[in-house]
Amino acid sequence: MAVNNKQLIEASLLDKLIDLEPNISNAQEKRTGITVRALRRAMKRDLENLLNSKIRWMNWSHYYRELDNSLFNYGLPDFSGVPVGTLDGRLALCAKVKDTILRFEPRIIEVNVEPIDVDDDIDRSLKLRIEALMHADPHPELISLESEIEPVYLGISVSDNLY
Repeated sequence: MAVNNKQLIEASLLDKLIDLEPNISNAQEKRTGITVRALRRAMKRDLENLLNSKIRWMNWSHYYRELDNSLFNYGLPDFSGVPVGTLDGRLALCAKVKDTILRFEPRIIEVNVEPIDVDDDIDRSLKLRIEALMHADPHPELISLESEIEPVYLGISVSDNLY
């Protein structure tokens, strides 16, 4: 259920700890909550950081499998060898993105990632649609994001479809 944009929601712990505008006093906002728009902006920022973080390329011993879900393994697996020109390759990348989001973004309840078909022969970028249900207090919030993968450097930009 979506909430009113003016209704305040509890901020994440990270957003409570960081202050992107130190010259402006927002102590009251940190105590009472943030708007839906601010929450969505924070989620977009965090997902973009997650998807642009690349994980290690070495494997560790099976004795250390707990590291698979730790910060040592934070980020999207390298997909430079995935043939994203094929439908199977794009679907494999979508599965990697979905797994990464579910593993490292605890505010996401469920997520669906699918490729966006682009009918432009000149545009070589790959676009993905990310639709997710996000924890928010008092009600979960549905978010729909579009991500674009830059073909040369494999950088990922994320944009919110609503704002």
